Amino acid sequence: MSRDPDATGRVWYTVTYPRSFLVPFPASLDGDQILIWGENAISDIVWVVTYDAKTDTLTLTRPQGSETHTLKRISA
Repeated sequence: MSRDPDATGRVWYTVTYPRSFLVPFPASLDGDQILIWGENAISDIVWVVTYDAKTDTLTLTRPQGSETHTLKRISA
């Protein structure tokens, strides 16, 4: 994920995951969530990323709730 401020001062991010996506996806910070937009339409949110500090967990959810992934730190 890279940070890309635009000319208006709004901050955008680029999400790159070569194993899954052919092109980087744009993303933006919205309160305590990161919104990942579709590659073809800036109005199409494809993932919402949230962080729970209490459990040290990232959750990735499709906006319609059709798919959810949870990433949790584990001790080695």
